[in-house]
Amino acid sequence: MSCSDPTTTNSIRSAVSADIAVHPELHWRYLRLLPQHTFVLPNLDGFSHELREQMRQDLFQAEHLLALSTSNPPAINWHPELTNMLPLYTSGDGNCLLHAASLGMWGVHDRELALRRALHETLSDEVGSAPFRQRWLESKMKHADIMQSNNSEAVEWAELVRQSSHVPTRSEYGKDRFEYLEQIHIFVLAHILRRPIIVYADPVVRHAATDQAIYTASDEERIDGIYLPLLWPRNVECHRDPIVMTFHSAHFEIGRAHV
Repeated sequence: MSCSDPTTTNSIRSAVSADIAVHPELHWRYLRLLPQHTFVLPNLDGFSHELREQMRQDLFQAEHLLALSTSNPPAINWHPELTNMLPLYTSGDGNCLLHAASLGMWGVHDRELALRRALHETLSDEVGSAPFRQRWLESKMKHADIMQSNNSEAVEWAELVRQSSHVPTRSEYGKDRFEYLEQIHIFVLAHILRRPIIVYADPVVRHAATDQAIYTASDEERIDGIYLPLLWPRNVECHRDPIVMTFHSAHFEIGRAHV
């Protein structure tokens, strides 16, 4: 949309930035009025076959579709009676998780870093991040073979907070890059958006550049799953319609029904 309608794109990004607030008690950043939106692609049946195929090539990530559909077992499109899901092209600059969420809700990338900033500020807030840190610790204890010291846990948590930074680093090719994000970041994002996030992924960890299989991820490492905004108080409205993403070769993309 940013290329075809920059005026609308800028208006959407401005509205998203203005809609993010700080909860007065929880100290979380969250969307006030915009979490219920879902970006829906138009029906392409009225266009010629050639134009439809060209649009699909421009809009969808064919390599990820093939990899996730043919993994063992298939991560997506595993049953002929279900609607096929296609991974929508998402920019791969390290901010793909937030780009995918923004594309899924409003049809634009998170170029202004509104969601990335909200994520980092929530995790950087000592009060606001406390429930998420406790949840993270409980998950680690569930999977850990040995107990870690408080100091090592503090160092690891500080690294997770640092990874969420909205300040990019400059790559050797002169491009801005962001740190890749992990499970706890998805969980926090679900609370910022006040919506569930479902991630489909190949359980095999692959090289980001070559797509070569490295090893099968353990339960602790697997990033696929259902992330629910469970920590919101019961009197806060959360939206049931999930944001559906795919994850392959260290890259998140928004999933869309076959058109």
